[in-house]
Amino acid sequence: MNAQGDAQVVLVVTNNGPKGIRLGGSIASGFGSNTTCADTVLNPGFTRGCFAPTKHVIPGYIYQSQVTVKVNDSSQSGRILQTIRG
Repeated sequence: MNAQGDAQVVLVVTNNGPKGIRLGGSIASGFGSNTTCADTVLNPGFTRGCFAPTKHVIPGYIYQSQVTVKVNDSSQSGRILQTIRG
């Protein structure tokens, strides 16, 4: 979140394994910062980020965001994150 009250969700993955993986995913948030992360190959030792759009958040609300990561066609949802703008 920045000083103007805008926020975005970012999915970051590092491949610490011994071989390349096929990576994709999605981001969903309660404030409209949503996107689908294109499938790509992530080689060992590399990090990749998928950025959802920056959106304005309203003061006093609690927003939830969730990421889903797809590795070699196996999907797994990440934890739900909360964003609070006071």
